[in-house]
Amino acid sequence: QILGTIAFLAAIGSTWALFGPPPAVDLDHQGGTSQTDSGRGIDFDAAGNIYLALNVGAAYQGQTSKGSTDGVVQKMSAAGAILWARQVGTIQYDNIGGVAALADGTTLIAGHTQGTFAGQTSAGFDDHYVVGHDSSGTQLGLDQYGGTSSEYANDVATDGTSFYVVGSTWGTIPGQSSSG
Repeated sequence: QILGTIAFLAAIGSTWALFGPPPAVDLDHQGGTSQTDSGRGIDFDAAGNIYLALNVGAAYQGQTSKGSTDGVVQKMSAAGAILWARQVGTIQYDNIGGVAALADGTTLIAGHTQGTFAGQTSAGFDDHYVVGHDSSGTQLGLDQYGGTSSEYANDVATDGTSFYVVGSTWGTIPGQSSSG
């Protein structure tokens, strides 16, 4: 039985037969803040650790709230113990789209922001962002990018070597041409 933050894993459990069995997960976990929170993505590393992508409306698990809504990446052991959580965001609205983990536990989260991350430049109303963490939760890097309109990073995946981000735009990404 799975509750709370990872409820959707249980909801799609019957489809795992199409892709092979999931890691052994039999835990109850409900976490969150006093505000509106939502689960946005889930992935696993080779050791069976669970990585969650969450949107939160306040400080989460000892982290500091950055603004109105922030993204969180959280690592849990296969037994359900929270190993670490990292809250990322700006003073504006931020939304996490998903999380992907390599076999060694290196993760990438992707989302969009209406603000500007430290050391970055806002290109428009909403920009994509990506943040990498190593298996201990140390931030490896952060990039914010986009065109002069709104861009949204909706999900991230890995082939085991590289990360791939999928999203949408209302305009033209720098270096690209619009088809409509």
